[in-house]
Amino acid sequence: RKAAKRKAEAEDLNDILCELEKERNKKLENYLCVSGFDNCNLSAEEKYALYQFQNNLFKKRRYKIGGETGLFELTTTKKKFNANSVTFNGTHPYVARSSVNNGIRGHIDQDPAFLNEANTISFGQDTATMFFQEKPYFTGDKIKVLKYKDRPLTSRLACYLIANMRKAFSSFSWGQTSFNEDILNNVEITMPVTEKGDIDYLFIDLFMRAQEKLSIKDVVDWKDKIISVTKKVYNILKEKGVDVVYLGDEENDNVG
Repeated sequence: RKAAKRKAEAEDLNDILCELEKERNKKLENYLCVSGFDNCNLSAEEKYALYQFQNNLFKKRRYKIGGETGLFELTTTKKKFNANSVTFNGTHPYVARSSVNNGIRGHIDQDPAFLNEANTISFGQDTATMFFQEKPYFTGDKIKVLKYKDRPLTSRLACYLIANMRKAFSSFSWGQTSFNEDILNNVEITMPVTEKGDIDYLFIDLFMRAQEKLSIKDVVDWKDKIISVTKKVYNILKEKGVDVVYLGDEENDNVG
């Protein structure tokens, strides 16, 4: 009876392979849905934008981060909340100077009047950590809020800007200085421009779309490798006449 149960649980590794493939397809659908893509194939325009970037075949211009002619309006956070005096497990993100989890240390509930604007970049002044914040957020000490002047900030544009900003700040030694507003205003980054000299937002969008699709493809390829290796192992075991047994929940509970 037990052998029959184990055989029924195994039902051939093909069942497991089917589940892996279903999971792979579901993950792909989820990634594409979140990114707004139908598939992860690069369009001709995206391929060309990627080619231009990789071969440095696009016009560019240097811009200051802040100041009157800069890309951003720099503001101090509306109110600084000490991490030791707040209760987490709340509603709104609490952004600190951490370099992980998008700078979000947790979620808190405070007066909404002190929320910083959504679709801005949070900047840790003594760590040069910066992240795009899609939702209104509270902050701790030494955080500047960067609001893009020219147009509403999207995640793709923000990612492009942040990559360039991190490159610009990489020449500073960590802890060398606290990046006050004067320093921030005068740091320069490079942006692609059109023939007329305006920032080339179409190029940025196409390039970032290509990057997203390539990232999705990498995840899918990794999942495909797992499925492929599992199939090979199954076929080898089958050829050798080895019974492949699936450990059900009952048996897994007794392991370790």
